[in-house]
Amino acid sequence: MGLFKPAWMSKNRKRALNAVEKESDQLKLEKIAKDDSVYNIDVSIAAIKKLTDQFVLADIAKNDTNTIIGITAVTSLVDQKCLFDLALNSDCQDIREAAALKITSRDLVEE
Repeated sequence: MGLFKPAWMSKNRKRALNAVEKESDQLKLEKIAKDDSVYNIDVSIAAIKKLTDQFVLADIAKNDTNTIIGITAVTSLVDQKCLFDLALNSDCQDIREAAALKITSRDLVEE
């Protein structure tokens, strides 16, 4: 990566969060959300809250090893099929429960 790290990788929490707040590129936000839990969980959460791609959010909820990150992704999900899939198939009980609570479409439940 060279000598200079992106601002969101800063050890300075305020500087890292500020960088995420200014970011609008969804691909960069996805990278931050998926990679930054190593550096600072708050930065990952801030990036997740700015993500709009439902499949990316579902992927984070399903695959991130940090339950807090996963639940944050679930709270940003609105796609009912993604929520239904997580409620049935997530390995984490907390993720399954969070997704189940967000399901609003009775059509999916009755299929």
